[in-house]
Amino acid sequence: MYLTSDHLIGFFTNDPQLIELGSYILHVTFLSLFISGTTTLFTGIFQATGQGTAAFVMSIVQGMTLIPVLYLANRMNGFHGVVWSLVIADAVAFLVGAVMLYVLRNKLQPDLEQLAQ
Repeated sequence: MYLTSDHLIGFFTNDPQLIELGSYILHVTFLSLFISGTTTLFTGIFQATGQGTAAFVMSIVQGMTLIPVLYLANRMNGFHGVVWSLVIADAVAFLVGAVMLYVLRNKLQPDLEQLAQ
């Protein structure tokens, strides 16, 4: 889909300018899918390890960051801000999840010094 976005948009319109804009939007949206997939993985890890609060926080962060980011990005960069807002919101959720996962990893990892004794 990423490589053939021009042809995909071309199924719906013949306007070259619209095809170019649609392809640009698809490319940026596909970029956010990699980040979104990782944040979903973080949420699954939290659920699987009994960290309900962390999973809840991830869900809230994913849902609640998009609206303010969308508003601010639109005010700052107009059309391009709106297009990139999904990537920015997903990146914020990713960073929050990465920090919480790091804390969880340290919490679940046995203390090697105690095991050595």
